Amino acid sequence: MIKLSGFGIFDITNWNPNVALELGIAIGLGEDYYVLFDPTKEESVIPTDLGGIDRLEYRDFTSLKEGLRRLLKQQFGAPGDPDLPTGAGHELNRLIDRLRIQALHLVSREPGIQIGGIAASLAVEVAHAQTIVRPLVGDSLETRGTRRGTRYYRPADLPASGGILETNRDEASA
Repeated sequence: MIKLSGFGIFDITNWNPNVALELGIAIGLGEDYYVLFDPTKEESVIPTDLGGIDRLEYRDFTSLKEGLRRLLKQQFGAPGDPDLPTGAGHELNRLIDRLRIQALHLVSREPGIQIGGIAASLAVEVAHAQTIVRPLVGDSLETRGTRRGTRYYRPADLPASGGILETNRDEASA
């Protein structure tokens, strides 16, 4: 569910072990997350490795509600927001769907393509290409390599070795 969500919200006020585990999973998966914290609770201490991250602090349910309202508006816009053109969200979703289809066709034509190549072919920034491709991994696409060396394949096109193709080793080490 963490991978399928738009982002996670984790209240670390009482440092519940299950919440800590879920937060760790979200961080480890590189998913978007937000931390809630109530500093008025007696035994509320933020662990040092989380102390520097942005968090939504609240002192009561009213301030929690307002903070969550701001967060959701920031993430999704407000219903009927006059600053957003009518149907903009729907149009954006259609554009992303079209770009995902194009990315799948591209990976079919060029098995082992890297994210920079996908971005260039789609005429988008690398960060946008990552957003377009990420939900496809594990379903329609598979990856090989790590970080900058990651290559994308359709499952039927995976190299037999499961690693970087022989002809691409020089490029990967450059």
